[in-house]
Amino acid sequence: MTREVRTEVHGPDFFACGIQPEPTEERVSLRTRWHSGFGVTTLYHDGRAVWDAVRYEDARSLGWLERTQIQGERVGDWKLDVEGPMTSFTLTRRAKGYWVLSASRMGFA
Repeated sequence: MTREVRTEVHGPDFFACGIQPEPTEERVSLRTRWHSGFGVTTLYHDGRAVWDAVRYEDARSLGWLERTQIQGERVGDWKLDVEGPMTSFTLTRRAKGYWVLSASRMGFA
């Protein structure tokens, strides 16, 4: 059985989990609004949840998160988890404005 794998994760507006992206160290777009469509997107700082979006309409871009939630904070471990029914993945902040798709896994369904 083959599965469709998407390696390009630089969507212009929304990225919804219907396919399983491959982890990459390539920088992802700060303009993309990350959400599963049905699930939850959570921003973590050092393992503590600091922001989430349950509704698709509440999804925000990494640029918005950088400006409003992170606000230039350089220290600590920042991760954005996108949990969906078919696939889930994690984006990790490497530096200010520099995020990568660090993990991809099966969804919760």
